[in-house]
Amino acid sequence: MKSIILASLLAVAFAASLPAFEHQFEPKSEYHYQFDGLIVSGLPTNQQTQSSQSRISARARIQSIDDRHIHLQLIKIKMASSTEQQAEEKYPQLRSLDQQQEISEEYQTLLELPVRAQLRNGLVSHIQFDDKDAEWSKNIKRSVLNMLSFVEKQPTQELESRMENDEQFQSFFTNEKTIEGDCQVAYTITKENEKKTIITKTVNFDKCDSRQQVVYGKQFSENVPQQEQEQLESFKPQTVYTYILDNELLTQVEVRSIYTHNVNGQEVMKTETRSKLTYEENHSINNQIRKVNGEQEEIMYSNKWEKSVEEFFKNGDASKKNPFEEFPTERKMTLLKSILENVEEDQNELETVHQLARIVRLLRTCSIEELKSIHKQHFSTEDNKTQSLIEQALAIAGTKNTIQHLMSHLEKQTPARLALLMKYIQETPYPSEKIADILVNVAKETNEPMTKQSAWLAAGVIVRGIVSQNVQQHQLIRQDTRQIKQKYTKVFMNLFEQSETTYEKILALKTLGNAGIDLSVNEINTIINDHRQPMIVRREAVDCLRLLDNVMPLKIQRVLLPIYKNQRYAPELRMSALWRLFQTRPSQPILVQIVSQMEKESNQQVQQFTYQLLKQFAKSTNPQYKQLSSDCLAVLSFTRFTSEQFEQVKSTYVQLPWFARDLLSGVQADFTATFSKDNILPTDLQTSLQSVFGGNWNKYLVQFGFTQQNLENAVVRAVKQIESQRYQTRGDRSYERKITNLKNLAKKLNLKTRRYESQEQEVFAMTYLRYKNIDYLVVPLEEQNIAELLDKMYSMETFNPQDLARKFGLTQSAYFFETVCNVPTTLGLPLIVSEKIPTVATIEGEIKLENGINVEVRPSVAATHVFEMKMMTPLFEQGVKTLRSVKSYTPINFNIILKRNRDQYEIENKVNVPEKESVSIQVSSRPVVFTRYPGYSRNEYVPTEERTLSNPQWEKKTQNMERSFKILGLEITTRGNVLRQWNLQNVLHIDQDFEIVIRNQHKQPAEFTSNLVANKQKIIRNFDFELENLFEKEFDFDGESNQARREAFNKFVQSLENTMVMKNDIVLNLRAPENHKMELKWETVLDESVRAFRYQLDAVLSGKQDWTFNHQLAVLAPEWVYSMEQYKNEPHRELLVNNVIRWGLTKNSKKNQIELNAQLGQSQSQRKYQQNIEKLSKASQYDRVFQSSPLNQLDIVAEYKCDQQTQQQVERLVDRLNWYLNQFWTASSKIQDNQENRIHMRLTVDPITRQYVNLTLQTPQQQIQLRNIETPRIQLFSFNKMIHQNDKQVCTVSPKRVQTFDEMTYSAPLTTCYSVIAKDCSEQPTFAVLAKKQSKKSNNIVVKFYDNEDVYVMSKSDDEFVVEKNGKVLTEKDMAYERISIRGEQLLFVTENIKIQFNGQKIQTQVPMFRQNPLCGLCGNNDNEIDNELRTAEDNETEDIEEFHRSYLLRDDECEIEEDIVSNKNNYKQIRRNVQENLENYSDSEEYENEENRDEENNLIKKTEIKEFAHRICFSLEGVPACRRQFEEQQTVQQKVKFTCLPRHKSDSRVLLNKSRQQNVLELNNYPVSFVESVTVPSQCEYAY
Repeated sequence: MKSIILASLLAVAFAASLPAFEHQFEPKSEYHYQFDGLIVSGLPTNQQTQSSQSRISARARIQSIDDRHIHLQLIKIKMASSTEQQAEEKYPQLRSLDQQQEISEEYQTLLELPVRAQLRNGLVSHIQFDDKDAEWSKNIKRSVLNMLSFVEKQPTQELESRMENDEQFQSFFTNEKTIEGDCQVAYTITKENEKKTIITKTVNFDKCDSRQQVVYGKQFSENVPQQEQEQLESFKPQTVYTYILDNELLTQVEVRSIYTHNVNGQEVMKTETRSKLTYEENHSINNQIRKVNGEQEEIMYSNKWEKSVEEFFKNGDASKKNPFEEFPTERKMTLLKSILENVEEDQNELETVHQLARIVRLLRTCSIEELKSIHKQHFSTEDNKTQSLIEQALAIAGTKNTIQHLMSHLEKQTPARLALLMKYIQETPYPSEKIADILVNVAKETNEPMTKQSAWLAAGVIVRGIVSQNVQQHQLIRQDTRQIKQKYTKVFMNLFEQSETTYEKILALKTLGNAGIDLSVNEINTIINDHRQPMIVRREAVDCLRLLDNVMPLKIQRVLLPIYKNQRYAPELRMSALWRLFQTRPSQPILVQIVSQMEKESNQQVQQFTYQLLKQFAKSTNPQYKQLSSDCLAVLSFTRFTSEQFEQVKSTYVQLPWFARDLLSGVQADFTATFSKDNILPTDLQTSLQSVFGGNWNKYLVQFGFTQQNLENAVVRAVKQIESQRYQTRGDRSYERKITNLKNLAKKLNLKTRRYESQEQEVFAMTYLRYKNIDYLVVPLEEQNIAELLDKMYSMETFNPQDLARKFGLTQSAYFFETVCNVPTTLGLPLIVSEKIPTVATIEGEIKLENGINVEVRPSVAATHVFEMKMMTPLFEQGVKTLRSVKSYTPINFNIILKRNRDQYEIENKVNVPEKESVSIQVSSRPVVFTRYPGYSRNEYVPTEERTLSNPQWEKKTQNMERSFKILGLEITTRGNVLRQWNLQNVLHIDQDFEIVIRNQHKQPAEFTSNLVANKQKIIRNFDFELENLFEKEFDFDGESNQARREAFNKFVQSLENTMVMKNDIVLNLRAPENHKMELKWETVLDESVRAFRYQLDAVLSGKQDWTFNHQLAVLAPEWVYSMEQYKNEPHRELLVNNVIRWGLTKNSKKNQIELNAQLGQSQSQRKYQQNIEKLSKASQYDRVFQSSPLNQLDIVAEYKCDQQTQQQVERLVDRLNWYLNQFWTASSKIQDNQENRIHMRLTVDPITRQYVNLTLQTPQQQIQLRNIETPRIQLFSFNKMIHQNDKQVCTVSPKRVQTFDEMTYSAPLTTCYSVIAKDCSEQPTFAVLAKKQSKKSNNIVVKFYDNEDVYVMSKSDDEFVVEKNGKVLTEKDMAYERISIRGEQLLFVTENIKIQFNGQKIQTQVPMFRQNPLCGLCGNNDNEIDNELRTAEDNETEDIEEFHRSYLLRDDECEIEEDIVSNKNNYKQIRRNVQENLENYSDSEEYENEENRDEENNLIKKTEIKEFAHRICFSLEGVPACRRQFEEQQTVQQKVKFTCLPRHKSDSRVLLNKSRQQNVLELNNYPVSFVESVTVPSQCEYAY
């Protein structure tokens, strides 16, 4: 009994749990619904515009077989379409649409085939179709069943996710399969009354387990960060279902879906689908729908057709099914023939571009046999232009069949042409393993270098397309990518291991880099750390990781960070690793490690490069680097390094970003250069452009790069070899004699010759091009090529000009990019969104050799950016697209004549516009809606009916224009309609076109001629400078004597009269039709020390009236100073400029003239500060002079003599300037009666903050003043800064101290025996510098300089310099010819290899930062490494300064070594490194008198001690001993110090606190003593590092 009761309760519960939906169709009943579907394609605008509309109508018979199964059949199917504007109806009547479409019997039969569906919990779970049904027909029926699939009440398992729930209203979320995918849906159920219920269902496409969306052509794109990408989706679907139930009977279903495409957040295209089921009647089943027993399928859209197409494109004839087999071969042939006939012969019309797209689309459908037939019937019989078009279309099509066919005809292609075709192949939207295998086989079988390179690089790109995560996520055919990765990693690594040359290894690595295989990281890491590999190969291996930056950033960081931190690796390898590491966007902990390494880095190149990377990324506005920028800014705030420390170090990185963050769009230009210690040429040079538009990221869209290893040495060797051959030919052996003295010197010192490590490496250089971050082209340069090239240059071999004479013609077709996105819609039709830029360019012409080189060219270019959104089915195609096109046809003829005489070069160029020809440039943009009905075959091409969208409101946003004007015999016409207001929506939506046409109106070609004559540079000894034009009364210093300054200036100018100057002059003559002429003459004069410059331009324009123009510019800098003492005593330190402009008609004797004089100097307060700086500041001498040296005042005086009209314009300009100044600042003005036609402006910058400016403007009528204008920080010019920069590159040696090239400072004594200061220690040395003391008790120095075969000895006696050359004393005139000059207290000797500066007690030697030959001597090796300075003459590294010093001491019979000095350990000490206080500070003789106790004392300074408390600040009344910067306490003592205290809130305390930052000791004599305290102070300081 209990069991019976329990069973009854279970039955009742089960019955109650059945959804009501499954009971609304009574079993054995038939229901009739009217089905209406509408597709609307157009632009997303509120204004009424045309749109393409297609309507499908049918009666749906639904038979309820039992409680869970229904049968569906569509009958009475009709279709219509229109591109006209329709009334605002949701479903316009079929008769209102202008094109009634007849459905073929074949398609009608397919659509009427029945379908069986199973219902479960109100949803359609399984579907069975007829075996004969087609996929497109099945999907249309799915759309009807999809409308019947819903739940009437909230499922019990979803109760927890409900939003609201009561008797009249329910709202909840659930996951549900619809035709668009398996996604989350939101239900809202509203009971309006007891009978009527309305159910609304929306789909959340952001939360889908699966969607049937397919994307092709995205393998090269990278997405912006996810958090920003969510703000800007490029494709947004929206779907809403509305169900109406009356007495639990489904009476109406309406589905509305909107699919929009967005660019930069704005909707630019829209396709809308509407479908509706309306209840008509129901009755018992009279004529049962036939039951079908096909395979069970799901409600989701079936993409079997798309999958078969993808498989055919990727695998060709090896695919399971050819989806285009119903498209007959004969029809393809006929269609291709009709397309080719429409291609123009001469010009490329815009239709040519569309024909190219049709050819590509057609070729993709072909099998191998069909391609062979096309080749036989069309390719072999057409002209070259058509053949090129077919070839390139095959490559652009990019299917397995087209590529296989193209590769089977390699023998008929030139290497360059084949290489270009492979570039097209590698961008195929359908990469596959079979395509990669074809390219690998081509690369292995060919021996042609260009073909081999192109095939390998293309194979790598195809592999990237296969294994890319973007491709695998969005395509239908999923492959075992791990197996493919392993396969091709092995293939490419075998290529590397079998490579014999550096180029072959680099090619293998570039192929592997193009593939972007994550499994290859371990192999790449092995190559990077393999010391047996050439350095350039190891650097390329680092670069090989570029495509894995976003795939596995942490792994890349673990590989590259240890390489960067390992100082045993070459600097160029470490910089490459750091650059690549930054592309992974490292986190802050990694950046902290990088900064830590930078602070203790010994190599200046690495240090500089690291700092520049951090600095540039910190300033970046690139959305990709948003977090990295913030982290870099944070870590930089804690480092002490500044860019001023690296002014002479060349390795750098510069980033120029421009991004609109709100639009996620912009561009960024990058420039990277890295140098090694032994090359003037950069080891790596890169410039690149990144772009992002609407979230579509192209990292390194274009990148050019140059990398080299030992190239400079190869060039030098080749030149020396050629020169030695020439010497031997003449019997000249002087070259060997040149270095005899230097070799003897090395022998006496037992000096071992040295070579840079790179000099022993193989010579290799290459230039490469990257496109979309893949290596596109590599141009190698090896030592043999360099020698051959230089040999031809030396032997003056030239090509035969007759080889150039020929006719030429070239046609290039391309798709710059192509993307396709296939999205299912609620009508069961696929929505295809595609974008491409088909381009056709043709250049034809002829080269003739008649009176020079005569070239006639007819270039023609046509390109169209096609953005299309269309519905496609065998029944019809419908959609909307935007076409932005450009067309150019520019026939032109030019003639070039080159002439070279002994003293001048002449280039004559003639450009002719042919008679009866026109040059045209056309740009257009238009939105278009279209429909197309293929007829009875799904692949038959039928012309598309198009209509350009227009709207009266849009026409108001454009203006029609047509203008014509004639110039130089040419008629130029511009016409079209252009926008009045430019914004993205207007550009994309409004029909516009613009055209420029240039016609030659003459009966003969219009000739434009230019003749350029450049005379050879002349070296003369006369610099004529007009002094009276330079000084103005406004340039005098108020309250100071200007006589000394004038006299010093005059003396300086007089010294220029005998100096060597370089003079250049150029003459340019221009001639145009109708007797128009222009003659330009340039003359420039520059003295050898770059102190004075003069420029003059004369121009004469002839035509209807002759017109002349004259411009003279003179710039005079003060005499360069070479010591701080000279700087202090130099009365004239200003920069003067004289600028004169004259113009007017030739016939007028009076010309307009403006003369402008300018002086850049110091303000009165700055000069006063400089004069009293020793009293105001206790800083070091160098710091004091550096603080006082900036030129912070600019005076400009302009006098004008012009005609009345020009004078009025000048006055109006001054009035506008006055108005402008008053608009933004408060300007004070007062009326004055000043000199007529004269304007004076004075601009003064605050030298301390450099952020405040005073401006005074004095005109003939008034004076205007502005005070304390706040500006961004201004960089002031300073001659002292130039000294500082020079010091950075020099080695300074005094009798007891040396500062090396790499800025390490140590104590070591000079003796009366020569010590080697700096010497070229290569096998073929060029110079050596030696120094010694004149006598044991003297601090004067004698310098001996070996310059090849010559020996110079320099000394100073009785304040006079004495210079001997090979034992002969030189006169002052002799010195000038030897490039020896005396500048004040300095003797300057400049040669090709070295610059020597000598004042009698100190010598400075300067060599180039990068040298081809290694150095040795007391000045170190100039390799940017501080830690290896102490290398003895025997090339052994030591830490003993005495040992190092002794090794360079020259022992001979002329002197006796002072062992008591040399052996004294107190004379040797490493003092400091990275010194900012230069030895220049100690130029007077007191330095040497106090040398013994200066080590300790010089490191101590006095500073005001400051103690801060809660409410007061206390200052010591006297200076307290403290250690200088970069020194620390070694010994301390206690000292009692008096303090004075001030309340913290008082202004005096803040003023003193600010002053303490500018000067060490404050003047506090008038302040009372507040307390006395014992303070610990240093008595001795030592270097802190």
